[in-house]
Amino acid sequence: MTLGPIQSSQSSNHNYLQMPTLMLLKGLGNLPSIPGFKEMEHRYGDNLERMYVDHNKLIGMILTEEEDMIECHKGHINEIINIEKAEMNLISEVEKSGSDVEKYVRKLDEMLM
Repeated sequence: MTLGPIQSSQSSNHNYLQMPTLMLLKGLGNLPSIPGFKEMEHRYGDNLERMYVDHNKLIGMILTEEEDMIECHKGHINEIINIEKAEMNLISEVEKSGSDVEKYVRKLDEMLM
């Protein structure tokens, strides 16, 4: 199984599309299987150098997926914080004396859509 790069999406409603490909798998049945001794012996025989290289590639892929997942999570948290800041600013404006409640409702509707 090849682990894919992070997929991107322009819409904030589709954050799941920004997650690493492996994280999008549904259920344990879709995870790659771990080869048994017989398969490893057949694949590598006595070639420990090839096994070492493949092992390092796999570790690199795992670390990359881990980093991608963490960056995706950070991005998600930053997005939520920015939305909350905008909402707090909107509330702050409507609480001022003489504020336009209809303008508040329009802006709130835009934020929620």
